[in-house]
Amino acid sequence: MKWPHKVRYRKNGPILARIYKPKAPDKDRLNPYPSYRVTWVVAGKRVTKAFQRFAGSGGAREFAEQIVKDLAQGSQAAALTSGEARSALAVRDALEAFRRETGITITPVQAITEYLASIRRLGKRPLSEAVAGFLSTVATVKQVDLAVAVNEFIAAREIKSKVREGKRAQEYILPAQFDATKLDGVPTTVGYISLSGKTPSQFGEIILQKLGREKIQEIKRNSKNRGSSRQVTETFEDDFSSGLGAWATPCPSSWTPKLSDQGVELLPHTALRRVLLLEKLPFFALGEIEGEVYLEHGGIFDLVVRGSCSSEEFYMARLDSRREWYDCFVYKPKSVTWDKWWICNWESTKLKHYSPSGRRILFKIIASKSSIRLYRDGELVDCVKQPELPLGRIAVFAEEAKVYLRKIAIRTKFPIFER
Repeated sequence: MKWPHKVRYRKNGPILARIYKPKAPDKDRLNPYPSYRVTWVVAGKRVTKAFQRFAGSGGAREFAEQIVKDLAQGSQAAALTSGEARSALAVRDALEAFRRETGITITPVQAITEYLASIRRLGKRPLSEAVAGFLSTVATVKQVDLAVAVNEFIAAREIKSKVREGKRAQEYILPAQFDATKLDGVPTTVGYISLSGKTPSQFGEIILQKLGREKIQEIKRNSKNRGSSRQVTETFEDDFSSGLGAWATPCPSSWTPKLSDQGVELLPHTALRRVLLLEKLPFFALGEIEGEVYLEHGGIFDLVVRGSCSSEEFYMARLDSRREWYDCFVYKPKSVTWDKWWICNWESTKLKHYSPSGRRILFKIIASKSSIRLYRDGELVDCVKQPELPLGRIAVFAEEAKVYLRKIAIRTKFPIFER
């Protein structure tokens, strides 16, 4: 039997899992890995599980055949450990209970991303404290049409504005005028409210004060549909003409990015110490990232879209000008050295392109709920399932040779840009 043992769903189907045999001790490894290992890739993530035996009930081959069957049917459950699966079910039950109670449907991604955005802004203060403070200072005001308010005012004051038994009316309706033009049928002795310099809202407040109602409080919502809770798209654009005010270099380093007509100069990183971090955006969830880069010969441009450099675990989009490599998404596992990073679609034969050097390159990254796609000059070059990693700030860096980032634009469906 050849190792690693390849497991397919059908006889001529694609290889969906591999089984590695235990390694014997040698001079380089006195204590090698003692178990059979089953490895597979799901949702862009490489997963490994160990077994004491290869064949038989509860062995590595039996488990691998079941995993391959699940993967072929499109199941994502293979990406979860037993603890993660229990947590996912608990989240589902909580969201379903909330839907039954309120009638509002919220997806797990929406709940987590909005919660994390709030926590980042609040710092060490709990979210419950912020909600309690907000509710104590906000009043709900029912919108009333101006014509309806006027009719109610007339009806409420009609009796007092009429002369009864030869007596003068206690109060009459006070007219309002935009200027001093004489009105036919209205005596000059009748006073009026001057609307010169007043807004419609201020005039409405005067009417409601006559009705004895509370003052109108205008609440401005940044939404296309008034009263809607629908999220809007916010945009961040930077051509670096005004400097690097929105960016930072998180790692202690003597490196200072240089600006030129070609944009910001990214030098090849050393242990992730020459990285530019977008401080203006707390995290990127769903939306688009597009920009323009210039690669010197052999240069590589990397953009982190999930996870973070500080946590040492992230997914990144890569534009690679080396002819023996290609543009792709790369996964950096935690506590793994640079040479062990995983190219997500290594075995794919459909999407293999390398970026040209010495000229301008346009890139675009589109993140939806189901996948993240990478385009170069309008052509799809790689696509991965939605990576299940914590959200983090966008970061860019270079490898092997200099790279110039000339401009970047980010459109996100969560209004979270820091002002």
